[in-house]
Amino acid sequence: MKKKLIIYPSWEERSSKGFLRDYSEHPFSEVLLIRNSMNHCELFEEQLTQIENICKEKSIKIHYVDICNDSIKNWQALNDAIEIGIGTNDQVILDITTMSRNIVWSILYFLRVKIKEVSIVYHQPNVYTDKWISREPGQPRLLFKHSGIYDLSKEITLLLITGFDEERTRYILQKYEPKRVYLLVQTGEQFNNFNRNNVDVHRKICREFGMYEDDIVSQMIDAYSADLGYSTIESIVRSEENSNIILASFGPKPSAVAAYRCYMQHPEIALCYLPCKDYNIDYCQGIGESVSYTLDFPDEQD
Repeated sequence: MKKKLIIYPSWEERSSKGFLRDYSEHPFSEVLLIRNSMNHCELFEEQLTQIENICKEKSIKIHYVDICNDSIKNWQALNDAIEIGIGTNDQVILDITTMSRNIVWSILYFLRVKIKEVSIVYHQPNVYTDKWISREPGQPRLLFKHSGIYDLSKEITLLLITGFDEERTRYILQKYEPKRVYLLVQTGEQFNNFNRNNVDVHRKICREFGMYEDDIVSQMIDAYSADLGYSTIESIVRSEENSNIILASFGPKPSAVAAYRCYMQHPEIALCYLPCKDYNIDYCQGIGESVSYTLDFPDEQD
């Protein structure tokens, strides 16, 4: 059995600092390092160099996985990388810290047919900027092979784990025109969450879209809890079994793992992500607390 890390570093300093923390907690011998040549910048190169230096010092073997901005090509690249690079008896650590949610979900899809469980880690930043984090949202997209089972006789219910960028809420409403929306808002005051992810702001967007007040349901969720918010999502999915459900995670990154766990239990729901065209290169600083979680994969033959 070998310990292997999968990571998608960015320009953020928590990329290399998180990598070193991962090694301290789970000394691995190999790393599948995902990189996007379209997103390279000087700060990214600095982080990549630091990671490569750590690998050289610790005798960690690097397997580079090159992706681009083409979702179909990326799907195949990740499939090939995991098929070749991950064995059925390997112990896998998945660092989702700077990994986009569609990449997280794609990797989980390929891992679930290879191994029984994966150790997931997420390193919070020390602080977020008080300015914008992301802007210019693209078109909402359903993840390849995760678009659910659509029943024309049923209405659409949107489960939206909200985040700091309220424009994403507006874009996804315009795209799917749901009959009912569940706004799952992160609890707590960390990172000025109460003001930057205010439930009233998201409810107002829903009303502006023309939704009735009774069809806008807001509920708190804790993506940093023991189950990453899974029980909250699961209870809503069960209550909306007569709807076509679209599930989107725009809040804290660990909620994407809870969303995927729920999808594995209910493959009839659709997973949605929304890429942004522009990210503030100074949107966070440092590395804060870490979240760890073991995701068990169901027996694919059941």
